[in-house]
Amino acid sequence: MPWSSRYVANEELEARLEELRRAYRMDEERNRFLAMLAHELRNPLAAITNALSLLRRRRVTDGDRTAEHALRIAERQSQSQARLLEDLLDASRLVLGKITLRLEPTDLVTIARQAVDAAQVAIQPRAQMLRVQVPDHGIAVMADPVRLEQIVSNLLGNAIKYTAPGGQITVAVSLEAETARLTLTDTGIGIEPELLGHVFDLFTQGDGGRARAAGGLGIGLTVVRHLVELHGGTIEARSAGRGRGSTFVVSLPRVDAVTAATREAAAPPRMQPRRILVVDDNRDARELLRTILELDSHHVQEAADGVHAVRLAVAWTPEVALIDIGLPEMDGYEVARRIRKRLGKAVRLVALTGYGDAEARRLAAVAGFDDYLVKPVDPDTLAELLRTA
Repeated sequence: MPWSSRYVANEELEARLEELRRAYRMDEERNRFLAMLAHELRNPLAAITNALSLLRRRRVTDGDRTAEHALRIAERQSQSQARLLEDLLDASRLVLGKITLRLEPTDLVTIARQAVDAAQVAIQPRAQMLRVQVPDHGIAVMADPVRLEQIVSNLLGNAIKYTAPGGQITVAVSLEAETARLTLTDTGIGIEPELLGHVFDLFTQGDGGRARAAGGLGIGLTVVRHLVELHGGTIEARSAGRGRGSTFVVSLPRVDAVTAATREAAAPPRMQPRRILVVDDNRDARELLRTILELDSHHVQEAADGVHAVRLAVAWTPEVALIDIGLPEMDGYEVARRIRKRLGKAVRLVALTGYGDAEARRLAAVAGFDDYLVKPVDPDTLAELLRTA
């Protein structure tokens, strides 16, 4: 090959390598941005959720219907914001191929019932009629139970949002040959024929005015479609047109029902008081979490930074340490390493953080954390973890 040709080839190769390096850097920067965005949005949401949980537990609305109504609205809206945040992050993760499923035999009937139970708080104020049509026996699919419930919850939430007060919503689970079917039907605003083929596209919402009145970003159905496809299934949208309601049908391959996990928990054991260290630089979240834990008779100490946390842990020897990752000066990973080095297995280290990405989880495991919880944490989930500590 002539020298000039080799020179041109090398130049082209170097240009291609630089493009790949640039794309890699952009991907890394995007991942870091998403992780930071999640952390910054989840932290205040955790404080709000803890405050509402505290108000509910202290029964501050007893005898005051107006206060009870206001508290229910605040609880409903905080749950809505949490779901919206997760949908936004999931849409980004799906585009980047970052979502990994934890598959296991799972009962679709149980998942549907759990989603229906969780949706009651949104249905009741709208006086909607919710019908549930499921068989007496389970129908097993190979699925990630958390993601499967997310699919059902997103579809049900969509039906609630776009169905007028007093309308009807039906959730049905059935088995057809080797296919498990989940069908959600509503009497809501329907879907225009020209949009029916695009309802699963990112940022698609029907009529702009009506969509904005209902809220949302137009990403929930995109997330649902991708999650269904990751499970090896399909989803179909049907509607006779505007004002004539909608039907969504999810089809998933069935598996042997004998091994299906129903996820029905046994009665929890009695809670034993624990010595708990709470480490968080967000003062509101830290103080509210401490109050909630003390209501369950736990003995609690708190620290706002990593240096103080390590000193307090060594001096006080907690049974459990709830540690935020994004701490100033010394991050939560280093805090965990130092506490583990001094106290060994005498303490259970729990990451309680706004970072929910896979890399943060990996680093937490390497640092010595025993458990990983993403804010905002459901109080019942935290209570269950503390029961087994």
